[in-house]
Amino acid sequence: FSKRKGIRYLIEAAALLRQAGASFYLLIVGDGPERANLETQARGLGVTAHFLGFRGDIASLLAEADVFVIPSLSEGLGVAALEAMAAAKPVVASAVGGLRESVVDNVTGFLVPPRDPNALAEAIRKLLENPGMAHEFGAAGQERIRARYSLSNMAARNEALYHELLDK
Repeated sequence: FSKRKGIRYLIEAAALLRQAGASFYLLIVGDGPERANLETQARGLGVTAHFLGFRGDIASLLAEADVFVIPSLSEGLGVAALEAMAAAKPVVASAVGGLRESVVDNVTGFLVPPRDPNALAEAIRKLLENPGMAHEFGAAGQERIRARYSLSNMAARNEALYHELLDK
């Protein structure tokens, strides 16, 4: 965990959801220099958060999840979001970097402003309260992964790029 991952905003959003009466718990995967601070923050806000460290069984963790949240302040491709979409999970993500391209707002999940726990909480709340919407977003995300990120599709796109470059 580093500050750029924005986990503190997820914990703040979780506190807002708890205050509003939502029932849930957080599974937070990863580790890093901010872990102790984040654990302290969660305890201080009364948020039930399980800090799992690094894990090799991401597929089984995603199978348990209702919503996948990535509150990064900056992000490259956002491979974790792609993995969640491949597992048919709706994604709530900060509208930064590659996440703006991976997650289609109101189709595969919600994009929210970075550093905004209120917007994060609202997006999560919508998905928790609307399982039909969550399922639709998850299915759309899985289809997006098949269409854009499958090995055959990526190979075809690379081949097309090579031909385009050779023609110039």
